[in-house]
Amino acid sequence: MQRSWKMGIEVAASVVLVCAGVAALVVLRSIPAIATAARETLDAQQVLAHASSTWDAQGLDAIQSIVVDLSNAQMTLTRAAERLESQAFLRYVPVARNAHAAAVNAARGAEAWVRGAHRLATIGADVQRVAEQFGSRTFASLTAAEQAELVQIFGSAVLRLRNADAAFAVGDEALARAQCSRRVRALVPQCAALDRALGSAAMAEQRQRLRGMTRTAAAFANAAGDTKPTDILVMFLNNTELRPGGGFFGTYGLARIAGGALRSFTTDDVYALDKEVVGILRRDPPAPFRQRGIVQYWYLRDANWSPDFAESSKTVLDFYAAERGPGQPKVVIGFTPTLAAAFLALTGPVTVEGVRFDAANIADELEYQVEKAYYDRGIPQERRKDIIAPLSRAVVARFAEVPLREAVRIASIVRTAVEERQLMAYSTDPLFQGAFEQVGAAGHVAPLTAGDDALLVVDANLGALKTDSVMERATTYALRPDARGGFIGTVTLTYRNTGTFTWKTTRYQSYTRVYMPPGTVLYGVRGAAQPPDLAEELGRAVFGAYWTIEPGATGTLTFDIGITPAVAAQIRDGRYALHAQKQLGLPRPTQLTVDHQFGISVEKASPAEVPAAWGDGRYTITTDLQLDRQFAVELQRVP
Repeated sequence: MQRSWKMGIEVAASVVLVCAGVAALVVLRSIPAIATAARETLDAQQVLAHASSTWDAQGLDAIQSIVVDLSNAQMTLTRAAERLESQAFLRYVPVARNAHAAAVNAARGAEAWVRGAHRLATIGADVQRVAEQFGSRTFASLTAAEQAELVQIFGSAVLRLRNADAAFAVGDEALARAQCSRRVRALVPQCAALDRALGSAAMAEQRQRLRGMTRTAAAFANAAGDTKPTDILVMFLNNTELRPGGGFFGTYGLARIAGGALRSFTTDDVYALDKEVVGILRRDPPAPFRQRGIVQYWYLRDANWSPDFAESSKTVLDFYAAERGPGQPKVVIGFTPTLAAAFLALTGPVTVEGVRFDAANIADELEYQVEKAYYDRGIPQERRKDIIAPLSRAVVARFAEVPLREAVRIASIVRTAVEERQLMAYSTDPLFQGAFEQVGAAGHVAPLTAGDDALLVVDANLGALKTDSVMERATTYALRPDARGGFIGTVTLTYRNTGTFTWKTTRYQSYTRVYMPPGTVLYGVRGAAQPPDLAEELGRAVFGAYWTIEPGATGTLTFDIGITPAVAAQIRDGRYALHAQKQLGLPRPTQLTVDHQFGISVEKASPAEVPAAWGDGRYTITTDLQLDRQFAVELQRVP
């Protein structure tokens, strides 16, 4: 019995040794295939990054070569993945299992991503072909057959967008599983390189950007192709009377779209809705309205009180429903005369009811028509804004006369308006809201990373007519170390009222709020007409004060603050980041000066100071808030 037992062990050991030898040979033979697949996957990732950078540099001019490159990369990866999957026995070999799974997932993930990118590139090729074929034509001049051809191309593009997004989803899932173990990294160096590539910030940014672009385009394409009517509330935001949500909301429009076409568009005075609920709707307004005697109750015209467009829009929609506004809008679009002027610069002037509107006079002329001229023309006060509807239709009609090749310029105007916060959008549909956020049109007060500093100054014109049209603004934010190891700062607002007393301009009266990181301490305010208000909103500490500036005078409002311990700790750790945001609708760029004394050496900064200022513990730079600005400073670390 003992002999049989020993013989059994010896036989089993021999079998194990043979199997181990065979497994080792199989693994060794498979390593080149795994290495090749990993290398091909890296190559494909580089192709995707190269295609993206080529697009950034050359756009549609290089689209044909991008299509070919992506097609070749896709076929290469498909072959690599199929070759690896044919060696399915490797998944049962302990040493090879992880390497095989990583290689297959990497190849399949990269193939899916390249496939999605190829779908997008073919859409670009179609756009180029349409531009060459119809670029000199206007949409109105196209024949029925040509319009049908464009619709067919559009429908195909929508399908490819959806397919691309689905491919990106598959690719992300597979790439997330493409992880190599420590042992496999030692055997197959390409696995380590693969992990570094897939996990790199640059590659993650490329994937995120492409997915975001695809989802955004698909969302807008779905809206354009939807035959079910969608109501859009259009907010005409007058930024010559600045309010936190972009400008005074005196006129609204209701647009109805279906199947990608504008079916109807009407406008009306917001006061027409407000007056119907006077004595019925009794909501308390934000405190500054009552304190300054502006209104006793809150109505739609003053609803855009938040500097975050989404939050303002939710309040606006709530008031719109309470005041029984027409339609059932699910989308809110707000724009200022700054955008209207840019559109008229493209389309040329339009004449409505004998009045000429162009890029230079749109804000002033429209203001004159609805505030003064209506009386001279014998128009009843309740109809003084009737001219806005035909003016809007005239501009839309003029767009139908713009050659299709100008679509790029139109897109550029819209992009600039979004970046400069003159065009904002919100939707109750998460899909559309996500698209608005992706393209930067959501008008958000940006969330903060712990330890980062932030500054947002928000003015609310309260009873100062259209005086924002003549205001010049400058903001200085300064920091210096205090005796306790922290930092104290000042935010100084210097405004000049360049106007006079007229029917349109007067003394400037503003309730101004400064938004900073939560935990920022307010030590005091200088130049205010009343004690400051303190609050927390949108994840920020908020300091508010009321002040006035006479015509021809300059006023200064200063907030003395102590920065948060988190920001101070970040500085001592060798890094400082500041996010300075522009107020929605601000008509003129604010001059912004950052003047920080850190008490430790500045090693590097972006944007950089002039070379003569380098090498000390102070960072001083002057720019403007035409756009949101980001500042990053690297400092000598404090032990």
